[in-house]
Amino acid sequence: MKEIEPQLPEAHHVVFTPDQERRLWRKIDLRIVPIISLMYLCCSVDRGNIGNAKLEGMVTQLDLTGDRYNIALTTFFIPYMIFQVPANIVIHYVRPSRWLPILMLLWGLVMMLMGFVKTFSQLAAVRFCLGLAEAGFYPGVAYYLTMWYPKYKLQYRFALFFGTTAVAGAFSGLLAYGIAFMNDAGGLQGWSWIFIIEGLTTIVISFIGAIIFVDYPRTAKFLSIEERQFVEQQQLCDVEDAEEGTIVQHLWMTFTDWQVWALAIVLLSFETPAYGIMFFLPTILQTYPLTTFVLVSLHADP
Repeated sequence: MKEIEPQLPEAHHVVFTPDQERRLWRKIDLRIVPIISLMYLCCSVDRGNIGNAKLEGMVTQLDLTGDRYNIALTTFFIPYMIFQVPANIVIHYVRPSRWLPILMLLWGLVMMLMGFVKTFSQLAAVRFCLGLAEAGFYPGVAYYLTMWYPKYKLQYRFALFFGTTAVAGAFSGLLAYGIAFMNDAGGLQGWSWIFIIEGLTTIVISFIGAIIFVDYPRTAKFLSIEERQFVEQQQLCDVEDAEEGTIVQHLWMTFTDWQVWALAIVLLSFETPAYGIMFFLPTILQTYPLTTFVLVSLHADP
């Protein structure tokens, strides 16, 4: 099976004025950044909404005594870590406009199923499937952005994409609080409806993403021929600047680069407390004599 990544066409050199180039990148930003950010927003909400569902009777109904809640959380991260690299290999063979929305559709379906679990074992199994479905999205978007932006413009767009995790933390608690008023509707408790409604929202957005997504600059109909060629020229410059060597040599350079390890430590230092806040802050705040609305409002502050 051949990779679908398009090859750079042979074309005359296109020169844009600074103003033309600025308008071009703005056009691309408006087409790409909002939809991938919205999709990752749903990803972050779906990953962390179990912390809010815990406040709405999930612990009692599923008998999450002892370390069961922690185990259910851990089952998500096992496939999430293992399958990130294999999932990102797939995107070389499947169009991004299909692969990324398909992943979103899958984790949306899994999220809805989480609303119907009846036992701890079922919860752990569904959380495992959620980690499996979400594993390819983050690295897939990282790869996808490199197909559009040169290195000197990539960091800012990736920061906008990644920054939606903060937005998710700000309003997910309030969203769950509102959904929980559906308690006993259809014979389901409020925590079930949190998973069902948010999973359904994810599914809807996955179809929107499938419509809006554009695979590569070469196939982007919203760009003129000259604009496509200009974007591809920028990519070609990155390719020419890249160091030569085999895949093994590049892997060796990556794992022996102190900057990679330093960044990994920084990310670990950020992610560890962030997930702690996401999964456990609602429970910690519940120990205070406050109303549920005040609790979820305090959860939004960090």
